[in-house]
Amino acid sequence: MIANYVLYAGIILALSGCTGAEAASTLKYNGSANGTHSETSRCDDQGSIKGSGNIPDGAVVVTLKDSAGKQLLQQTFKGDFTLAEKTVAGASGTWSLHAARQGDDLAGDAFSGKYTFYLDC
Repeated sequence: MIANYVLYAGIILALSGCTGAEAASTLKYNGSANGTHSETSRCDDQGSIKGSGNIPDGAVVVTLKDSAGKQLLQQTFKGDFTLAEKTVAGASGTWSLHAARQGDDLAGDAFSGKYTFYLDC
C-alpha cells in the first residue's frame, strides 16, 4: 500500500514538472548608505528577475551575470520603480546578482531608499 502511494506521488510530481529544485536569490535593502551587496544562485540556462523599490536620493545599479561572467542585465533604478518580471538566458552554473548603491553626486547626499530584487532559476 505504501509503495503504491509513493509510486503515485512520484508520477504526479513528474507529470507536474516539479521534480527539480528551484534556486532563488533576493537582494533587499532599506536605509541610507552607499554600498554594495551580492547574492548567488545555482541556475540552469534560464531564470527570471523582478524587483521594485523607492529611492528618493541616489540610485541603485543592478547587475546580473551568468556562470561564464556574461552580463545578462544591468540597469539603474531611482525614484519609485518596478522591474516587471524578465526572463533571461545564460550559461548554466552559479549566477551572480549584484547591487551598487550610489548617492546623489550633485547634492552630495548618500543613497537613501529601499528596494528588493528577486532572481528565480
